Amino acid sequence: SKINVNKIIDEKGKTNTLLYEITKNLFSILGYSPSLLDYFLDWIDEDSIPRPFGGEDFTYTINGFNYTPPNRNILVLREILLINGYTKEILYGNEEKKGLINFITIYTDGKININTCKGEILNSMGFTKEQVSKILEEREIHPLDEGFLININRDVFLKNRSLIKYKSNCFHVLVKVKNKEGEEAKNQAILEKEKTVNFIKKGIL
Repeated sequence: SKINVNKIIDEKGKTNTLLYEITKNLFSILGYSPSLLDYFLDWIDEDSIPRPFGGEDFTYTINGFNYTPPNRNILVLREILLINGYTKEILYGNEEKKGLINFITIYTDGKININTCKGEILNSMGFTKEQVSKILEEREIHPLDEGFLININRDVFLKNRSLIKYKSNCFHVLVKVKNKEGEEAKNQAILEKEKTVNFIKKGIL
């Protein structure tokens, strides 16, 4: 249901322009500067050439950081806090704005489950707010299919078709238990379900 930001650049170093556009739109919708996306991509791409609104080694050096971009995919979402321009408020949100962590991931295949993604992601794909409302209402009744999305907005659906999926195989699970004394313990994990269920990551995400 979320955008895999590691998939914006593929294994060959090529930018997925559609996923880039959707993510850039999402930043704007959430009220964050789209230029932050350039800083993120400079963090994960393999070259040392800064993007128009990003920054590579020189930017980090002159700003007093004791590290430079590792030029690889981020390993955990908290790593985003190391990237120039990002703050806890941007990642986790505050009373005024929603945080990126509600919309991004690093664990999926890069496609977005149209049946579970948040309205802001539908909006970032190009669906209008009115169309997003209709999609969310329809999902409450039964799962979406191609026919419904074509009727909602044929052009937007066809443009994003390569990134749309209708079922998830990657899940965030949070388990809470209490003992007889009422003390609570909890654990969480990312699970991947194919023919069997596999743990991708345990503990704090």
